[in-house]
Amino acid sequence: MKTRLILTAIVMTILATAVPASAIDVQNFQPAIGNQNLLTLYTSNAYAHGQFGVGLLASYAVNPFILSFTDDEQLKLVETLLTGELQASVGLFKFMELGLAAPYNSVAGEDFDTAFSADFPENDSASAAALGDLRVMLKFRILENKPGSLGLAIVPVASFPTGDPDAFVGADGVTAGARLVIDKRFDLVNIVLNGGYLYMADGDGADEGFDPTGRAEFGAGVSVMLHKYVDLLAEIYGRTVDYQIEKLDLEVPTEVIGAAKFYAGPVNFTIGGGAGINSGIGNPNYRGFAGVGLTIPKLNRELPSKGGPVAPPVDDKKADADNDGLTNYEEKEVYHTDPLRQDTDGDGLADGEEVKQYRTDPLKPDTDGDGLSDMTEVKLHGSDPLKADTDGDTLTDGQEVNELRTSPINPDSDGDGVPDNKDGAPLEPETVNGFMDEDGVPEIVLARKSSGVMMLENQIVLPTKLAFNAPNGAKLTREDKALLDDVAAVLQEYPRISIQIEGHVSADVANAQGLSLARAEAVREYLVRKRVAPTRLAAVGMGSEVPIAPQDTAEGKAKNTRIDLIITSK
Repeated sequence: MKTRLILTAIVMTILATAVPASAIDVQNFQPAIGNQNLLTLYTSNAYAHGQFGVGLLASYAVNPFILSFTDDEQLKLVETLLTGELQASVGLFKFMELGLAAPYNSVAGEDFDTAFSADFPENDSASAAALGDLRVMLKFRILENKPGSLGLAIVPVASFPTGDPDAFVGADGVTAGARLVIDKRFDLVNIVLNGGYLYMADGDGADEGFDPTGRAEFGAGVSVMLHKYVDLLAEIYGRTVDYQIEKLDLEVPTEVIGAAKFYAGPVNFTIGGGAGINSGIGNPNYRGFAGVGLTIPKLNRELPSKGGPVAPPVDDKKADADNDGLTNYEEKEVYHTDPLRQDTDGDGLADGEEVKQYRTDPLKPDTDGDGLSDMTEVKLHGSDPLKADTDGDTLTDGQEVNELRTSPINPDSDGDGVPDNKDGAPLEPETVNGFMDEDGVPEIVLARKSSGVMMLENQIVLPTKLAFNAPNGAKLTREDKALLDDVAAVLQEYPRISIQIEGHVSADVANAQGLSLARAEAVREYLVRKRVAPTRLAAVGMGSEVPIAPQDTAEGKAKNTRIDLIITSK
């Protein structure tokens, strides 16, 4: 209620500031502002709150101002009038629409530069180009045009003297008034009536020049919805005006016009024409016009079911046709999702969930491109649908779930201290036994000695490397022999096992092949002395050809210098 009172006060202020208009304006054809109206007539429909439209309409009138006096005198003051009008309007508070229009005119006439009395302007040429008066309207919808009810609206209107009265395209003062709008829809047909009054001046009499007191405006029209994309429109409209000039009688210039209106998404196109049906200032012999408009969000143009009423306009900024948590407007204009489908991308999450809760893309089933759908991430695995690698182990969530079967939210799925991306067996905890504990693969220990010597499935491992007597030596130390004693004991416990003794050295060692073979043979000879059958032992020198660490660091070189005891048969 408070809002309505404030807006009413604004309208009354405009009326109070109106100053006398004292000129002839031949622009009888003044298009209704807004894309939901007919041509010059307003309907009771108002844009939804925040919905807006713009439009551009051009009209061409022939002989709109041919002045015939009572003594049969005639002046061809305006023979052609070409007008282009730019409009804009916006919906407010569900029930109201605010709009404005700015025309620009090209005027020409044989007697355009003839001043036959002091009341008429003096022009220097037979044509002119000029702005028209800026028009403003504020539509208040009182009753909605729907089945079982008439549509009813009040439209306060005003104009401001931006036009050129010398070119007959301006009232030379502020005008203000209002129209009453009544309309009724019958299936595909909408019937519209308009009537109102525009205050123009105080009417001081014939001695004061052009001094119209005001004018009554009226009109009736009909629109027929031929198709979802086509309307046919027809109108008859006119106005009464007395210019308070002795030789100009009270006139009621009236026109009949018709048009076709085509809709393509948010854009509409209008083309039509008409003619004056009586004499009067501003009434042309004939008129043609064409225009284009844009409405965002687009107008509801759904056809009613056969025999049923036309569906009332839908406020897309509030309606949620598919109940997915997003309004129709948000789906159509912001996120470009399907307003009739809860889950546009088919990933199992409603569009509203994706946008408001998870911040995912409702048009992409896998927002982060990791190989898991957004729904699978948030509902099944708890991973981040906006992050391809939730746990930061350099494996994408899709790789972990689909290939490795590891957890996408735990970088070490088996908890063995080796991250999944480096773990040879990411679902089996490493056996911490001092042998390749960093590979994440658990070893099966078949035999173990107190020194730390172990026999695994494929090799015998030592707790420490054999040191030999010098960096380039091949003689075993006392400590080396103590470890090999336990190796011999294991081989004696498992008499069917044969091993290959492989010698390895780093790449910077001279005669790497020879040194590696000498060391392997030294190990073999010692095991033979410990009563291991020679046929179960093979010695080979691998040189530096099989490194297990980088060759350019001291740590890597130390790891590459080693003896491997590989089980070759069991």
